[in-house]
Amino acid sequence: MNYSGIAYKTYSGFWNSLNWIFPASCVGCGKLGEVFCSECLLDVHWVGESICKICGTKLINKSICARCMRKKPNFDEMRAVAWYEGKLRNAIHQLKYQGDLGLAYELSKILIKYKQIQTWSVDLVTPVPLNELRQKERGYNQSALLALPVALYTGAKYQPQIIVRIKDTISQVGLSIEERRLNVHEAFKADPRLVLGKRILLIDDVVTTGATMESAALALKKAGAEKVYCLALAHAVYTKEHVIS
Repeated sequence: MNYSGIAYKTYSGFWNSLNWIFPASCVGCGKLGEVFCSECLLDVHWVGESICKICGTKLINKSICARCMRKKPNFDEMRAVAWYEGKLRNAIHQLKYQGDLGLAYELSKILIKYKQIQTWSVDLVTPVPLNELRQKERGYNQSALLALPVALYTGAKYQPQIIVRIKDTISQVGLSIEERRLNVHEAFKADPRLVLGKRILLIDDVVTTGATMESAALALKKAGAEKVYCLALAHAVYTKEHVIS
C-alpha cells in the first residue's frame, strides 16, 4: 500500500475534513488552519547522518559507537528523526499531555517520510505500550497514535497487541542511565504466536537513552521476532555520556 492506499486516504481524509470543519491553530506559532505549519517545520532540527549505524546515537567521525561495539543492542537498528527541542518539543507535549490528538496525524507524516528513506522491510508495526494505569489516566497512548498512520501508509500490519507492559514502571524523567535500564528491565512481554519470524517496527514518541526500546526489543526477540527496528519521532540528548564522539 502506498500514499494512494484506501486505508491511509480514509484516515488522512478524516483528519483533513475535521480541520476544515473546525480549523486548528498551529501549535508552534498560532497560525490558523494548520496544526503544525510548514514555517514551524523549518524550525525543527533534524538528527542528521552523523550517527551510529546501529543505535542512531550522534557521532563524530565514526560509524558505530563504542557502546554498540562493546555490546550489540537487542534491536537491529534504532533511529530518531529530530532533536527533542523547540517547537517540536512543544508539539509532542501538546499531543502527550493535552490530548491534542490531531497532532498525531501531522507528526506521523515526519515518521512516514523518514521511514521511506530507510531500507527496513517490516511485517508489523507496533507502539511502545504504556502501563495500564497511565493508559487509563491519559485515555490513549500517544505512540499508538503515531504508529497507526505509519502502518496504514506502508501497508504493514498494525498490531498493538503483540507486546504488553507487565511491569509497573515509574516515569523515566530524572533517572540516571543505569536507573532507566533497571526501571524497564523485563518490563515487557511479547506474544510468540504473533511475532515469530516477523520483522517488526517499534515506534515511540521520544527516545533518550534507548533503555525502553531495548527492553521492548528484547521481549520481541525472545518471542521469536526475526528483526526489530526502532523509530522515534524525537531524540532527547540525555548527558555527555550518551553522546559518544
